[in-house]
Amino acid sequence: MNKKSLGIMKNTLLSVTALVVMNGVQQLLIYPYLTRQMGAAAFGDILVVLGIIAIIAPALGQAVNNSRIVAQQKYECSNGDADTTILLFLIPGTAVGVWFCRSYFSSAAGLVLAALLLVFTALKNYSDVQYRLTLNYNRYFFYYLSISLGYVVGALTYNFIHSWVITLLIGEVCGFLFVAITGTIYRQPLHRTANFQRFFKDSLILFASYLLYNGVLNLDRVLLKYLMNSETVTVFYVASLIGKMIAMLVGPLNSIAISYLCKRERPLDRKAFGAMIAAALGVGLVFYFGTCIVTPVFAKIAYPQIAEQVCAYAPLANLSQILCFVGSFLLTVVLTLTGNRWQMIVQSFYAVAFLVCSVLFCHLWGFGGFIVGILLANLLRLVFTITIGLHFAGKNQKAGV
Repeated sequence: MNKKSLGIMKNTLLSVTALVVMNGVQQLLIYPYLTRQMGAAAFGDILVVLGIIAIIAPALGQAVNNSRIVAQQKYECSNGDADTTILLFLIPGTAVGVWFCRSYFSSAAGLVLAALLLVFTALKNYSDVQYRLTLNYNRYFFYYLSISLGYVVGALTYNFIHSWVITLLIGEVCGFLFVAITGTIYRQPLHRTANFQRFFKDSLILFASYLLYNGVLNLDRVLLKYLMNSETVTVFYVASLIGKMIAMLVGPLNSIAISYLCKRERPLDRKAFGAMIAAALGVGLVFYFGTCIVTPVFAKIAYPQIAEQVCAYAPLANLSQILCFVGSFLLTVVLTLTGNRWQMIVQSFYAVAFLVCSVLFCHLWGFGGFIVGILLANLLRLVFTITIGLHFAGKNQKAGV
């Protein structure tokens, strides 16, 4: 194995471990703790708020993040180009997020804290570009470790402050401070280049695409709240939790894929893309069997009051998340083959399929039908993504580029 391959393996391991630690602390420690403190129904309402934030904030941060990675091989991009773009996205994004969250808070102070949580969550999703640009995955790991430690500190404050928002906000602020101290991406934030408009347009397309994807990914909580009830939100959340944690790993894998594919001299051909499909499906299959083993044990330990319901729905709920994971990874690879426009097309298709299938099947067969509808939508997106990728990889192969 050559030095480059070892470097890719090391960076992949570091980036995946970083996200596993952060999401493990959040999903396996902090959320069960809050559920025990507040009850399943009340935590279901919190999940709705977190779902709204999770639609807007990661879409914003990741759009500017990935645009900056892709732009480095095409044109000059400064801190000011990226920072100004983030600011222009944050103003309307935060306003929309607060508007949709307003009924879940009884005071203006609560809404202000929710707005801050959205802002710093967005910055968290952008800030790791500091280490992706330089392929410094040692710092990348410590960045996410600082966020994890911040969550733990936040949890320790809950018994005194009784604010779940502050519990999570402390973690996000710790990550921002880590990058602000050790990095350079927030220096000279007003210095823009002549390429600002181009960068803003590229980021806007990705932002819209990721909004659709994140909207679909988190819409399950909002839909279940209104189609059924708050407790059902918690049941579905726990049933699909291990699968969703795996789906979250697509972030670091996408980070590695874009970082290296954008530095590749020749675009992927059909054979190389086919190998990526086979690898992604193989990894997904292993992960799925892992969810079948872990979910029942986890549910009985962390959520004993709803464990029986969770175990009944977990196999299909987790399969849906694994298909989401595979489809999202391959769609990022397609980004390096086709550009931004097809991302928007695929995600728009996915959003329509998700809404139609989940709502229709829920009306026909209840909670179980809702899960089957989501599963079908993820399968359709995966097939669509593979078809597009093979088409454009084949064109590259025929062109000999």
